[in-house]
Amino acid sequence: MRSHISVVNVVSEPEFESLGLSQAKHVLAERLNIQINLHMHDACSFADLLDPEQCLKVLTEFSTRIQAVNLTCSGSMFMKYWAVPLLFPYLYALLTEQVSLPWELSALSVQITSTWYWDRHLNIKPTFLKKDTWWTQQQTYQATTLRIFDDLSQVFEVMSKVAKVQKFLLWENTALRILQFYDLMQKQNSSQQTLTKILQQRQFLSNLSAESFGLKQNPFLLLEQKRKLNSGTYLRKKCCFYFQLPESKREYCSSCPLAKKDQERDQSPCQIN
Repeated sequence: MRSHISVVNVVSEPEFESLGLSQAKHVLAERLNIQINLHMHDACSFADLLDPEQCLKVLTEFSTRIQAVNLTCSGSMFMKYWAVPLLFPYLYALLTEQVSLPWELSALSVQITSTWYWDRHLNIKPTFLKKDTWWTQQQTYQATTLRIFDDLSQVFEVMSKVAKVQKFLLWENTALRILQFYDLMQKQNSSQQTLTKILQQRQFLSNLSAESFGLKQNPFLLLEQKRKLNSGTYLRKKCCFYFQLPESKREYCSSCPLAKKDQERDQSPCQIN
């Protein structure tokens, strides 16, 4: 799968130093396998997704890259992918306080290299960082999370209309990735202090009102409830359409509701041989 998206400029270590991102670059690469890139000023950003025409262009390019059957699949996969390189670094920064990162939609690029294949990149456009840009070291977990969710909510509003994908699905993709991040951190021999923070942060997410997502149900709460009822397995409410991609070989994800329906159908005593 190849794209005509141009390759980003190569930047030197001093440029990361001048932005205060050198430590974050190395820590995130080592701990999360996420690479921080500095992008040229004209690269499309997450703020550009608020424009329906730009959003359509980005999702169409992404659709071509992953060979999605339609924009609905592309929109779902777009957020299922970006929830990792976009959000894991901030979750890690807020959990460990080892690094500090700036959050500004217009400074976070969605542009990916011509050699991209589900690899993880946090793309930052330095020229769009402002004096009042939010940095994780200056904010509480709750304030930063709500700020990020508010921005994502605006993006999802446009994306859901452009790609004809339910907002709940976009949020469920996001929520599942975030909970998977905490699962990962719990398995990394974290200190008791870190484990306590993980539980507190997970609880904060489950306690958020459904209205804060613009939904009728809190996707974090639903996933956590399913996990407790199914021996630690997250069972989704909506299919993410990954099975429609060629690389899936038409197989459902382990947490897909369609997989459960097929299993129940196969086990039904009413089957005709």
